Amino acid sequence: MPAATRTLTPTPAQSAGNSTIRFNPAASTGQPSTLFVVNVEVDAVVNLGSYEFTVTFNPAVVNVQNVALGDFLGSSGRTATPLGPNIDNEAGQLTFGAFSFGAASGPSGAGTVAQVTLQAMAAGSSSLTFTQTQLTDTLGRVLLPLSTIPGSVTIP
Repeated sequence: MPAATRTLTPTPAQSAGNSTIRFNPAASTGQPSTLFVVNVEVDAVVNLGSYEFTVTFNPAVVNVQNVALGDFLGSSGRTATPLGPNIDNEAGQLTFGAFSFGAASGPSGAGTVAQVTLQAMAAGSSSLTFTQTQLTDTLGRVLLPLSTIPGSVTIP
């Protein structure tokens, strides 16, 4: 008897208004060799269930030391679990994400989804640019449209 085949249907995107992912503060300053934190925040999300992002940066100016889960994803009572981080300070790339599970609805509105600890390496400036980003609701539907707002770091 031949094996049954199954066709998967992709989950359609969900319109969430004008969701945004951004850095706070948008422009940071640090002294060489010091550590400082920038938050990754979302705005205007509805029923957030998961997120993922990749950020590029100039590794001659700044390195990523750590990424921690922010408090927003679990703020509605769901259990939030981080995915990563994957930090490549040689290439200047960070990938991080998180998902949540539980019976409650996902959080809506605005909040901090991640805290990125950076180390100033040398004088100069670096953009913090989102290259791949996705937000989904608790059913796995992509929240669209999504705007990304880059950040910047200046080391005097």
